[in-house]
Amino acid sequence: MPRVDALTERAIASLRHALGEEHDHAWLAGTALCVLVDPALHDPLARHEHTRALTRWPLPIERMHPARRPYLLHIPGSLVHERALNASLRIAVEERLGCHDVGSDQPRSVCAWIGLQADVGHAPLFPLAQALARRAALRPPPPHRGPLPLFRYWDPRVTLHLPACLGDAWAAALQAMGVRAWWTLDALGALCAVGGEQAPGHDAPAGARTPSSDTFSPNARQWQALQVIGWHNRVAQLLPAWGLPAAPAPRAVGEAVQRALAHGLHEEADVLAFVHCALTVHPLFHRHEDVSRALAGLPGSGQRRSGFAAIASQWSEAWIDMLRRGEWRAHHCAGASTPSTT
Repeated sequence: MPRVDALTERAIASLRHALGEEHDHAWLAGTALCVLVDPALHDPLARHEHTRALTRWPLPIERMHPARRPYLLHIPGSLVHERALNASLRIAVEERLGCHDVGSDQPRSVCAWIGLQADVGHAPLFPLAQALARRAALRPPPPHRGPLPLFRYWDPRVTLHLPACLGDAWAAALQAMGVRAWWTLDALGALCAVGGEQAPGHDAPAGARTPSSDTFSPNARQWQALQVIGWHNRVAQLLPAWGLPAAPAPRAVGEAVQRALAHGLHEEADVLAFVHCALTVHPLFHRHEDVSRALAGLPGSGQRRSGFAAIASQWSEAWIDMLRRGEWRAHHCAGASTPSTT
């Protein structure tokens, strides 16, 4: 599998660089590192020859069956365990590429590589496992009542969006737990850091609440952003077919989804068609006078409109190229022509 091999090698090189040992073959020496594994759908690392003997620390999440609870896999800081870490990276790449998908099941068992703030033995991982487990209880903003929802924040399809959704609350939570860095793979199989210092452009939303020692407590705006993550993941499934050179920034996807919903689109085909145009044509394509008119004229009312996908599918390549160039914005959308379907 040439693509798996290439992406695995790139992920290994990226993690070496992140650990600051790019040119040192003994790059694991002295590194405090563990892998966060979710065995809910499958667990290749439990059977792999290079990882099956390593120490595991389950996250004591009471509402989950013990066999399905995530766990920390401790990677001791020595060269002899480099193969174990490489195996985890390879399996993660395979999962991102769908090699382990079975029907609608899309397992993400290898969720993250966690760098700790100090070298650790086995015992200090127990408090970390407890702290991670407590964060699985999400406290929604008022007027929520009843049991706290389970927050599977460790799933990379969720984690990737947390800096944008939670702002400083995510970074503060990691710091409180002694986590130096949190690495995961993006939708295209590239290693990225999701933690540490707040990424540019990911300012904490106004009114963000300081995280408690036990749970994430998003405010109303953060809560709304968390609800959009499902759309992010649906878009991620389609990215290879869309031919983008790199995974779009989570903020770009989130803004496109929010704009689609604001226009009343609710059917999957319409929302995805809108996001596709925003990412591949022009991020502000909807502001073109004729596009805006077409959106306003869709059947339905308020937040229940439909039919955008059918309209966009009829646009000619010439008209799409005009939108992509963005020259119409300089003229304030004046004198725009009717979208051509020929």
